[in-house]
Amino acid sequence: GPPSKINYDKNRRYVGGYCLSPGTYKFVISDLFKDGMCCNFGSGKYAGYIDDKEIFSSPNGDENWEKRGHQFTISGGSNTDLPFDSRITARDMEWLDSHNIRRQEWHQRYG
Repeated sequence: GPPSKINYDKNRRYVGGYCLSPGTYKFVISDLFKDGMCCNFGSGKYAGYIDDKEIFSSPNGDENWEKRGHQFTISGGSNTDLPFDSRITARDMEWLDSHNIRRQEWHQRYG
């Protein structure tokens, strides 16, 4: 996805992507200054797409909010064109758990 916990530049587009399995999800966006995507730092907008079709976006006059959420559903046919099997195996999960433990230990040790 796009970078997080940074100050975004004016007039710059940030794009991110995720491969999601079928299911229901909620996209949540937060604004630290609670003024929406407007005002003192210019105006901005956000949108979510599935298969190049917009499924949600920021409303017009997007100001004075701290957090917004948009729920959406990925149907079973939406990710069938992926060039890989997106299901995670038990072995993959063991590797991921081990990796995350090593990563957490490294960050605790080195900051």
